[in-house]
Amino acid sequence: MENFDLEEYKKFVNTYDTQIGYDTYSEETILNDFLYGIGICLDKEEYSFSDGFARFRVRLLLHLNNKLKINNMDTLKNILEKLAKKGFVSIDVDMGDELKLYLTNDVNDDAVNITARQDGNFDIAIFIGSAERFNHNIDEKEAIKEIDMI
Repeated sequence: MENFDLEEYKKFVNTYDTQIGYDTYSEETILNDFLYGIGICLDKEEYSFSDGFARFRVRLLLHLNNKLKINNMDTLKNILEKLAKKGFVSIDVDMGDELKLYLTNDVNDDAVNITARQDGNFDIAIFIGSAERFNHNIDEKEAIKEIDMI
């Protein structure tokens, strides 16, 4: 547990009830809050703020569904960081034989859908304004290039 800040997590848990209105929080809010706290205590720099929580959710889902082997996690992390800097911080995830990420920009409703395939390649669908671009079975280098063009 050398990478987990247990004292910080204890502080978070022990002060949770000092938040105004905490007793009316939905189950989803409480789960997200405590998961966010775990992420922050694992790696504050990596998992801070909404883009960090999005990355932590992906990490957590991969942990919970360890049968899914993603060969390109570093590339996927890089893509998520690039998209977060461009305002794509809302994320939904679908787990199956492949990892599917649906990211939206809350400001303008643009969207990027990414499938991390088990063969190490990606499928990417980009919806910017009225324009759509689809790329299937592209390698990591091409995937990064697509994201950079947004």
